[in-house]
Amino acid sequence: MSSNSLVFSAVLLAASLAGCAGSPPSAQGQASAEVAASAQVDAAAGTPPAAAPAAAVAAPEPRRLPADGTVAEFQPQDSRLSEEALALLADVAPTLVQAQHIEITGFCNRQDAPKNARQVALTRAMAVRGELLRLGVPAKGIRVKYVTTEARHAVTVVQK
Repeated sequence: MSSNSLVFSAVLLAASLAGCAGSPPSAQGQASAEVAASAQVDAAAGTPPAAAPAAAVAAPEPRRLPADGTVAEFQPQDSRLSEEALALLADVAPTLVQAQHIEITGFCNRQDAPKNARQVALTRAMAVRGELLRLGVPAKGIRVKYVTTEARHAVTVVQK
């Protein structure tokens, strides 16, 4: 064996022993022997040992509409969609493409915006509508409305 192979085997053995420190003694000895044998075979062949396969990373499940339909929440005078709201709309748009009727409701509490609550609520709802249209949801089944009597600053999307 060359000196590089011996160094490599020693490093592998030390790493395997450190990784098995929390294992039962019988498992430590078996794991160490297997790693050492594997390293010697690989070193003799002149190839580095194969890396352990990476753990399979499951794709996150696409988000769905919340039970109450809220897709965005806002500060009292704000009507811009957040990055989180845009991501949620992108996730739910494919399911909305098939919907016959969609009701988008913009909310703005008139206690917080007495002069323009209606306009703010409609602007919020239209921002969501525009994003859904951009994502391929057909306009023909979308109904937009506003509410200024509830203490909320949000937009809801409900399939009817």
